[in-house]
Amino acid sequence: MKGPLRKQQLLPTYDRDVDGRSAKWCIDWYFHPEAGSRIEALWRAWEHHRLDGATGMSVRWKDHADHDMNVLLDPRSPFPRCAMKAHRDPEHLEPKKAPAGWFPDV
Repeated sequence: MKGPLRKQQLLPTYDRDVDGRSAKWCIDWYFHPEAGSRIEALWRAWEHHRLDGATGMSVRWKDHADHDMNVLLDPRSPFPRCAMKAHRDPEHLEPKKAPAGWFPDV
C-alpha cells in the first residue's frame, strides 16, 4: 500500500480504542497477508472514489472502508496472536491434498 494513504489518510481517520478485546491491531500489519491485501484494496478504492466529487467518498466509506476496517479491527481479525505492540507471525492454514479426481483436468 502506498505510504500517503496509510500515514496521512487511513490510519489517522480511525480513532479506535484498540484494547485487544473489542478491537485488535498489529503494529506490523504488513506481515499479515490478509491485512496487506485488504489495505491495498482500501487504497485502490480511495484512489478511485476520491475523484468522484459527489458521493464518491461516502461510497468508499460505506462499501469499502467500514467493511474492511471492521474485519481488520475485529477481535477475530487477521492478527489472532498479536497484541497492539507485539507482533507474532501468523500460522497459515495448511490444506490436505485433495482426493484423486477432485479437480478435473483443464
